[in-house]
Amino acid sequence: MRKGIPGRVKLKRETEPRRHQLVQQRLLDMILNGELAPGDQLLPERDIAKALGVSRPSVRQAISSLASLGLVQVTPRGSYVTAPDLGTVLMPVLVAMVRNGHTYWQFLEFRMLLEVEAARLAAGRRTVEDLHRLEYWLRSLEEAVRQQQSALEPDFQFHLALAAASHNDLLHQMIVALLNVVRHEAYAPLLEAVYAPPGELAAWVDRSREIVAAIRDQNTELAARAMRSYLERVAEITLGHFAARQQPPMTSR
Repeated sequence: MRKGIPGRVKLKRETEPRRHQLVQQRLLDMILNGELAPGDQLLPERDIAKALGVSRPSVRQAISSLASLGLVQVTPRGSYVTAPDLGTVLMPVLVAMVRNGHTYWQFLEFRMLLEVEAARLAAGRRTVEDLHRLEYWLRSLEEAVRQQQSALEPDFQFHLALAAASHNDLLHQMIVALLNVVRHEAYAPLLEAVYAPPGELAAWVDRSREIVAAIRDQNTELAARAMRSYLERVAEITLGHFAARQQPPMTSR
């Protein structure tokens, strides 16, 4: 069923670039308040443009912006409201944090805020299944190091399993989005730096064991401290990587 703007709602006179933002906000409001539900098809661009008193390019740009946020899917048959996961919505925001002048150190601080609290919550809320999942990825990490294989995937999966064990969906999805940004190829040199120092791979395994042990014992404060220690080491190595190359952490701090 096609849905759009009920009635004719004139937007105040604005420049064309500003108008597409107003159209976007109007459609976003309708999605948030439930007037437009997942699966609903938007009215054709010409009908939305007529209802709001704007041009079709303004409507097209607004729909495109919503599509980039994962809130609308544009198909040859029309545009449909989607039900995106939070990570999909957060990804552009996190990428923009780096691109718009936020330093890598600030990025690490943000990750620390999220993952330290996730470890604390996981220790208090973990189920037997959560613990089994963490232990599985810890064993996978140990095996990768023993076989001198890439530890990247088991390490990421370990952190995702820990985030899920927090049983806070918002926190979980934010960490998923954050780690997906870190996994981007642009960060490959940083990831290599984290694992490169002699003996560092074995040290990462030891730090991960400490986190799992605290979560197993349901020691919330110890789990938080272990995760903080883990991420402080990540910060130390990656910032040292920038210093060695006389580069600022992504942008000037």
